[in-house]
Amino acid sequence: MNGLLFDLGPHLVDQALALYGAPQFITASVRSERDVTKIEDAFDIVLDFEIPNARGIRYECHSTMIGAEAAPRFRVHGTNGSFVKYGLDPQEAALLAGARPPQIGAAEPWLPEPEAAWGTLALAPNPAEPTVIERTKLPSEVGDYRHFYAGVRDAILGLSPLAIPAEDAYRTVRLLELALQSSEQKRTLAVDFRGVN
Repeated sequence: MNGLLFDLGPHLVDQALALYGAPQFITASVRSERDVTKIEDAFDIVLDFEIPNARGIRYECHSTMIGAEAAPRFRVHGTNGSFVKYGLDPQEAALLAGARPPQIGAAEPWLPEPEAAWGTLALAPNPAEPTVIERTKLPSEVGDYRHFYAGVRDAILGLSPLAIPAEDAYRTVRLLELALQSSEQKRTLAVDFRGVN
């Protein structure tokens, strides 16, 4: 029986691979937090990247089934500021509620988020005054799941390659397996994709 790690984890780990490539190290805690459960229902995964000509990048993903307050969906910190975004992509909830998306290519975008759901970019424009912060709301990119499934269709028909190659799926599963191993051993592990480029 799979728990939260192999349910939500693939999506979060895949994002890291798409953004930064292969990490060098992984540290994880995979656990059960609820009083009565037969699955692991919480995890914390830390991926450390060593990128040439850049400072190290740390990517963290966390999930729990007992959080009473919503955590940021994305939180990015850099040398000049931070970006924080709450909330989920509105497509799934809309589709479950029976909403019908417009035709692909229609003038109206499918489910643009209201300004209240946009992320906030916080910058300190003057390094001499790091406590003076300017905040700007940034519009969310509009998503459309249908483009992904159209790509799957086209790959099956031989019209285009898969958007996500099999090697990426392997790397994602391998990182989840290493997360379990890291959690069991309570230590950081070097990432090894066993010869996969």
